[in-house]
Amino acid sequence: MDGYAEIREGDLRETLRELDGPVDFMLVDIWIPMALPALEAVAPRLRPGPWWSATTW
Repeated sequence: MDGYAEIREGDLRETLRELDGPVDFMLVDIWIPMALPALEAVAPRLRPGPWWSATTW
């Protein structure tokens, strides 16, 4: 999966700033109030028709 997926750990306000290229799928396992900022940070890089999923425990 190394060539197809990337797992990032850390503060999303920093790690998502460094994204390259288009994003097809985004799974966010995060504190709910940070889900919208995460999506907003990645939105400019999302391909048309992407999958987006947020979950929290």
